[in-house]
Amino acid sequence: MAYPEFQINEEKILSLCESAEKKSEPLSVLNKIGNHAKKIAVTAAMGLSVAGASTAVADRIPAEKSMATLKWDLVGQSDLWEYKALPSYNEAPFLSEMVKSGSLPPVKDRLPKEPLVMKTGAMIDGTGEYGGVFRHVIGGRPEGWNWLAGQHQGWGGINITLQECLVRQGPLWQVKPEEQNGPLPNLAKSWSWNADKTSLTMNLVEGVKWSDGEPFDAEDLRFWWEDNVQDEKVTSRMPKDGMGVGTSMSVVDPYTIRFDFKEPQGPARVSALAYIQGCPGPSHILKDHHPRYNPQKSYEDYKNAQPADDLKNVVSLGMFVAVVHAPDQIVIMRRNPYYWKVDEKGNQLPYMNEMHFKLSTWSDRTTQAVAGTGDFSNMENPGNYVEALKQSQSADAPTKAQFGPRVLGWNLEFNYSMDVGVENDVDRELRSFFRDVKFREAISHAIDRTLLAEVQGAAEPRLVRACSYYPEGFADQFAGSEIADEWYDPELAKELLISAGYDPDADNRPTVYFDAPAFQFGGEKEVAEVLAVMLEDAGFNVELNILEGAAYAEQVSTPGNNRDMMMVTLGCGPSLTPLFY
Repeated sequence: MAYPEFQINEEKILSLCESAEKKSEPLSVLNKIGNHAKKIAVTAAMGLSVAGASTAVADRIPAEKSMATLKWDLVGQSDLWEYKALPSYNEAPFLSEMVKSGSLPPVKDRLPKEPLVMKTGAMIDGTGEYGGVFRHVIGGRPEGWNWLAGQHQGWGGINITLQECLVRQGPLWQVKPEEQNGPLPNLAKSWSWNADKTSLTMNLVEGVKWSDGEPFDAEDLRFWWEDNVQDEKVTSRMPKDGMGVGTSMSVVDPYTIRFDFKEPQGPARVSALAYIQGCPGPSHILKDHHPRYNPQKSYEDYKNAQPADDLKNVVSLGMFVAVVHAPDQIVIMRRNPYYWKVDEKGNQLPYMNEMHFKLSTWSDRTTQAVAGTGDFSNMENPGNYVEALKQSQSADAPTKAQFGPRVLGWNLEFNYSMDVGVENDVDRELRSFFRDVKFREAISHAIDRTLLAEVQGAAEPRLVRACSYYPEGFADQFAGSEIADEWYDPELAKELLISAGYDPDADNRPTVYFDAPAFQFGGEKEVAEVLAVMLEDAGFNVELNILEGAAYAEQVSTPGNNRDMMMVTLGCGPSLTPLFY
């Protein structure tokens, strides 16, 4: 198949170069980006999940084709799961052997009173069979196993298989719009609000156990909240005011907690308790390492209470628990014998025995998946996208390409908080700018999304994120070069700045502190550099801060870091964890 030549809009690049020259910006930056944009052919923004790819330079991409005509069936929440007791339960054969030897209690004694039952109708391949190993390749390295103190486990799915949160978002894309009123239940099986929406009561699944058999209950959540989230000396994934300034949490009974808020709240507040933020850790292990309970320990001791190379105290509420970590080689996760979810036949999940995470590079993940030495990859690398797609179509390919609801988007996020990270009056005034709709509209009109898509490689210009759980057709009406070009209006951006109290031509310009990653999935640094020039051209002063991976992750996740605006790559759709059930 012949692919049309990929062209960048030279007129726009030249225009921006002239603007940069007037501001004494180095032209080498835009020249480099212009050349880069011509070379890149493909990107993850097309939303492909492939089970792989070679690192060969990709062919030119085909002409853009809309996916707006795709149809899919959505279901009700009750079609996905329910919490209930079943007449009997089954377990993996090797766990049965452990029960026979007396080293493990019977399966019915390891499960909650009412486990979460995954419905067969929501399983893409139906009920599974026990056994097997899932092989994955990741570019991250475990920092440590104490996620309560902000440590990551190398990403790529390791943390998702370990942690369970109060609520979840993953399957939300499957649910009918009329039943979408916030996140989905998980460790919290239900919740309710008081009349004025200032108090949220959450009911926990009763009888859940950690992978070492110790009970999970409200004490784990009290420890998470009081000794991590609210302790300013702990770098918690959820910042101190992550549930709102002045919010408190109390234990009602061993399986009930309550959040009390200063102002009325809604479903979005509950969503903050989903992935990575609302995931409790094992208080029965970590208390002994926390200075509040052990004065001989420091906060640094607490952070490193579960070091990456020591797995003896690592436990999990998730499907798997880490049993091997060979640095720069592999992480092996083995099934959690106390996992608290089952299928409709009473089979304790997951079906697979182990997950192996080979510690390599993110691009190698795709290469090994296509080669058959890995089992899954998200197509997130522009350089091998088309080649991987072509190879996966071969009759003898060990993998197949599967388009799904997950779409990556390059987005700008603003810090609206008047409290988090505010250290002085200047910070507070800057935050007030972001709360001014005219200021935000000025930034929006200053962005040439079509050009940024070309610079990135092959992204589709959009005015909103392409999330599958939006009402049908919502995102499509804001997609494509035509609507993006209509919206791009730097002169209007200047007018909006003037109406907000600035005068760019009189050197009265607002300063924006802009953080961006050097690389995540492809082209972030180049996109950020061009975007900064666009904003300068429209009347802003931009302090651009390009950060490498670890530094960017710390900047994003550390509470109190003064971020005004940052570029993030976000996906909409299910999590990256394979669908074991």
